[in-house]
Amino acid sequence: MITRLLEVFFIFLPAFVGNALPVVAKNIPGIRRFSRPISPTWLGRNKTYRGLIAGVLGGMLCGIILTALVHSGFLLQWVRFDSFYRDFWNGIFFGFLLSFGALIGDMIKSFAKRRVGKKPGAMFQPWDGIDYILATIIVMLPFIFLSWVEIIFLLLIGPLLSLTCNTIAYSIGWKDCWY
Repeated sequence: MITRLLEVFFIFLPAFVGNALPVVAKNIPGIRRFSRPISPTWLGRNKTYRGLIAGVLGGMLCGIILTALVHSGFLLQWVRFDSFYRDFWNGIFFGFLLSFGALIGDMIKSFAKRRVGKKPGAMFQPWDGIDYILATIIVMLPFIFLSWVEIIFLLLIGPLLSLTCNTIAYSIGWKDCWY
């Protein structure tokens, strides 16, 4: 069971990366020109093209790295998920799909927050932390069967990773709030 949960973690790793990278991209000086909001009215000012592009490209790069690790035999010592990252194009495809799914899930939550009158950056429990992973699970349904244990694992590990990354970003001054 532990081996399977590790497989699921690595399969979904581009989603975790894609969700975290917009905060990092916000702090890279050379790409500030892409900081235009996608839709201030519908999503708020914090959802930018810069974050979307950085998240998707980062997820795709993660998929390529996972493919290289599969082909090197490094990851196959512990897990068997080579059907997802068996070649370069699969790595790009699943990296894109997972990171884009994660970012769309985050945008859907932002849209819902605007509709109920919550301000950008305000807490929106229980959706903060599970929004992106829930959307990613839905996007991946045609490609992977997940047991209830695996779904619960993702819904637990996703918010924990998100909270950890957000707390680190807050402590180094990259975010205004710890969540």
